[in-house]
Amino acid sequence: RMERNLTPLTVEPMRALTAGELVLEPLVAGHADAMFAALSDPVLYQYLDHPPPPTVEHLRAVYAGVEKRLSPDGSQVWLNWVVRRPGEAPLGYVQATVMPDRTAWVGYVFSVQHWGRGHATQAGRAMLEHLAAECGVRCFLASVEAEILSSIRLLERLGFRAAQETPWRATNCRRASGCLSGDRGWNKMPSGHRAGDGVPAAVAPLTLIRYVRRRRLAL
Repeated sequence: RMERNLTPLTVEPMRALTAGELVLEPLVAGHADAMFAALSDPVLYQYLDHPPPPTVEHLRAVYAGVEKRLSPDGSQVWLNWVVRRPGEAPLGYVQATVMPDRTAWVGYVFSVQHWGRGHATQAGRAMLEHLAAECGVRCFLASVEAEILSSIRLLERLGFRAAQETPWRATNCRRASGCLSGDRGWNKMPSGHRAGDGVPAAVAPLTLIRYVRRRRLAL
């Protein structure tokens, strides 16, 4: 298991997870070629602050950094899983940024052809259960654009509730610079952690609803 106090310098090796017919594989640089195709559809980026990854080489370099599982300053644990059916091309990925206080920002990206099939719900639930059981995470956070009802419904299926609504401008916010799309939705994560990293681009202001899920602790 990961250290339950999530000290900045200690990260145990990730393991694969299962979610029904899906397998969640710890993301490594070797996934770049397969994921590049999944992340190249421009439809995915309607609500993102960056375009698709420009090259496979760029994506491989991003994944090599994420594969270290720690932010550069050692203050955050970065966890990413590629989601697929055994032996098939990736459907997308799920990811979490775990903070020292055992709070985790979560997000997901799935290929357009796999939207609306429940894959994000299955994979997201498996990730949340793993983070609670193995990493001691007690509070999960996600932010979604207010008009994207499908992502709001997804988060609600995973047990999240609305916490607050805030205006946000992508070019003026450094703490929440990691942005993810999935199920026609839009999620944000803190710092520079995003496994589908492209080149940042300016976008219009967005209104976000922060969603929170708190783990029910046993007495």
